[in-house]
Amino acid sequence: MTALQTANPIEDKYKLAYILLLIEGTGNLWVYNSLVSVHEFFDARFPNEGFEYQIPIFMNGPGIVCLFLMIRFGDKVGIMYRVTFGLLAFISSLFIIIFVDSYAANAIAIGITGVANAVFSSSLFGFAGMFPPLYTQALMAGNGVAGIGVTLIRLATVLLYPDPKTSANMFFGISIGMCVLCLVLFYVLLTLPFVRAHYNPKKSDDVEAHQSLLHEDDNSDGFSYLALFKKVGVMASNVFFCYVLTFLCFPGLTAVFTSEFHYVKDSMFVLLLFIEFNVFDFIGRSLPSVWIFLSRERLWMSVWGRFLLYPLFALAARNIVFSNDAWKYAMMAIFAFTNGYVGSLAMMFGPTMASTPKEQQYTGFIMISLLNTGIFVGSNIAWGISLIK
Repeated sequence: MTALQTANPIEDKYKLAYILLLIEGTGNLWVYNSLVSVHEFFDARFPNEGFEYQIPIFMNGPGIVCLFLMIRFGDKVGIMYRVTFGLLAFISSLFIIIFVDSYAANAIAIGITGVANAVFSSSLFGFAGMFPPLYTQALMAGNGVAGIGVTLIRLATVLLYPDPKTSANMFFGISIGMCVLCLVLFYVLLTLPFVRAHYNPKKSDDVEAHQSLLHEDDNSDGFSYLALFKKVGVMASNVFFCYVLTFLCFPGLTAVFTSEFHYVKDSMFVLLLFIEFNVFDFIGRSLPSVWIFLSRERLWMSVWGRFLLYPLFALAARNIVFSNDAWKYAMMAIFAFTNGYVGSLAMMFGPTMASTPKEQQYTGFIMISLLNTGIFVGSNIAWGISLIK
């Protein structure tokens, strides 16, 4: 089976829309990946607090509330306003983390990041849901690019700047630049003829007129949230459970892995595993653009099959049975690839189960909401298990 395709009324010339959505997807997770990649910075600032476990919790708690508000009210505000708010909120939270040392301020800043991510990501996936499935895959691939880019920069800064605060501030500065770039490029995206034709074909000559589709009356076309969830609920649950498993194992559990070789620092070994995760996750996210070998009806089997990896990770974290580094690298490769591939397929399949452009947009809201809820649940369970001595 080949990648899903849908006939386009206007050609995506030079694949610009795809490329720009890939960059937006990169910006979507760049800030989060920057935060979880500087655990030495937070360990130095808040010793013995286990802050690396708490970042997803602080972020996804308010983020999930905001996501479900977006499902109900997101279309009341134009997409350019939503995207601008999300990106400016990202920037504000990073400035707080850079200049304020208190635990409470940093927790609040990460909560603001969660709200920013909720608004930005739901807007992006709702937007992409109105296009052929390949454009949702572009966002998912962009998420993978963010992981690779951040971890490679992290590796360079660890080698060049051993001081955690200096290297972290470099990260945060790059993240601010990425947010500004995404803001500019999203406006460019809205001007493309291909985007206009899909977003509002009746008013393709007016960029602002695109947004009329987002402001139509909820009952004008017999739209029903319950009916829509009945259509997409199974696929949304696939996304949810995929990310529950992922965040049971990563990043918290992975952060305590140690190498069998004494000359390899634990922090460097964990960083190498993070890089491996992001590389194989990116491969998994990219493959659906050329090859889909799992059907929509059987995707759930792969989702639940991934849970078999958790006991293997738990044993490897304690160097029981799987103390050899080769086992840890092999498990991480399988874990990361399946996360990227299965998660991307679920996000791509979801909007194809909707019947109208409005349903496709709301399906994007629902899918990203369940994705982030899965992250929140998995992170909380992982943190709770970490407290058990």
